[in-house]
Amino acid sequence: MKDYIKLTKTTYSEQIIEQIKELVETGILKPSDKLPPPKGLAQMLGISMIPLKEALKTLQFMNVIEVTTDGFIIKGMGKAKLLELLEKAANSHDSLNDLKEARMALELKAIELACIRRNEEDLERINLAMISMKEEIELNKGTGIIGSLEFHNAIIEACGNQIIFALTTYINEQLVEGRKESLKIPGRYKVALEEHEQIYKAIKEQNIDKAIKCLKSHLETSY
Repeated sequence: MKDYIKLTKTTYSEQIIEQIKELVETGILKPSDKLPPPKGLAQMLGISMIPLKEALKTLQFMNVIEVTTDGFIIKGMGKAKLLELLEKAANSHDSLNDLKEARMALELKAIELACIRRNEEDLERINLAMISMKEEIELNKGTGIIGSLEFHNAIIEACGNQIIFALTTYINEQLVEGRKESLKIPGRYKVALEEHEQIYKAIKEQNIDKAIKCLKSHLETSY
């Protein structure tokens, strides 16, 4: 029997997640090991099924465990270690500048790949996001932030690299408030719309140099 520790105080799913991650990191639980059935595990931990189900779902997302016909099987640390490193970096003293630099590097590579790999469906998605931004600004007197976020996400999707997509999605979530503030600057949203149009045209033309130049200028102006 593995060394599960009974939880005696108020239990949250995070506590369960941390305990199983620690068992994996220390080698007590190894890849291909099977977790006890949920009801039995809940009894060992001294908890109800509700937080255990939440924890198991999160551990699946982190790729620490997988569900098979035999039950819950250990895969390894999966995405958990990467998520921990990202969270630690995002909370560091210089995190804002670091996040901006990381976004710049990732999006510039993404747009290069998007120029090469984009198809008609990608172009339509990028164009629709730009139209959404324009309507939000001109018809609803807004900043166009929703359309802008969709525009950048569509470019990243078009690059066809799932790692770039995952990392950039995380970084953009951390920077979204700053982007909202940037678009509140008088006249900024109209300039941003024009910049988006130039970026779209460059991707459509598959002009990598122009696309990189336009995006770099856009991001620098935003910051």
